[in-house]
Amino acid sequence: MPGQKHELIVDLIKKEPRVIAALLRGSDAAVPAFTKVGIISPDLSAARPSSFHADVSVLFRHRGRKRLAVVTEIQLKWDPDKQWVWPEYQSRTRADYRVPTVLLVIVVSRHLAARLSRGFLLDNVTRWAPTVVLLSNTPRVTSASWARSHPRAAVLSAVAHAKDRDGIRVLMAAVSGVLGSRLENADKSYYCASLKDAAPKSVLALLEKLMGLSLDEKIQRFKERLERKGERKGEQRGRERGREEALRDALLDVFRALHIRLTARQTARIAATSDTALLRQWIRQAAAATKASDVFGEPSPRSLAGKRASSGSSHATH
Repeated sequence: MPGQKHELIVDLIKKEPRVIAALLRGSDAAVPAFTKVGIISPDLSAARPSSFHADVSVLFRHRGRKRLAVVTEIQLKWDPDKQWVWPEYQSRTRADYRVPTVLLVIVVSRHLAARLSRGFLLDNVTRWAPTVVLLSNTPRVTSASWARSHPRAAVLSAVAHAKDRDGIRVLMAAVSGVLGSRLENADKSYYCASLKDAAPKSVLALLEKLMGLSLDEKIQRFKERLERKGERKGEQRGRERGREEALRDALLDVFRALHIRLTARQTARIAATSDTALLRQWIRQAAAATKASDVFGEPSPRSLAGKRASSGSSHATH
């Protein structure tokens, strides 16, 4: 019975079928030039049970001409029945579309990849093997702006690389991409929940904060603190102040998670900023940053020191 991860990957590939090309290249398979890739539905279930079908089948075209069909299976564990049906998936699709056809199997385990790559006997002599690729061959997406244009590819990247050393960057790019995209709200909720499931526990709280799931609690705590201090400036201002503080905390959490050190000046700048749009912009930029100056546009302390040294030497010359 397919699980949630299986269904998520199928959904992402069906709605972003071009990722098949990237996965094929990751397996060193030849990918022809193409201008269009679309989902196809070859009749693999004739005279068979309804479960006799491939996960995703796509057709690559170049200027209207069929170039390659790819029958894709997401295989998260060993299933002995597949050796009997996969060759038929490939041959049936090849016959239906009269085009070279690849049977692509996406796996998460190197052990399973090696086992499937050995292939299966079709008769006493002929050995058939699918094209096998690890999900980890999915290209990493760390650019928040690219992720907003291709949110599903970013989510697939995050599912593949969430537990890698740079997984936090990939996860944050995916969160930023999904929330900043034009996806329907139902899709945003589904993909955000899936990203939470994929995330290691160490970064889960940060992701929830970036998704805004803990924002209401933050606002409420801030309002209560204002009331205790006797500062009663109205519910609206309390919400605004709570939102500002939540965004500042989220930004600092991103820098801490990425092990990016801030100068005292940069920390003070964050503390003094009440522009929520600017704070959100900084959070998006921080998700893909390697140093604080990538976010604030300020020269790093090292480059400032270099400029001072250069300036000092030029004065000494004169």
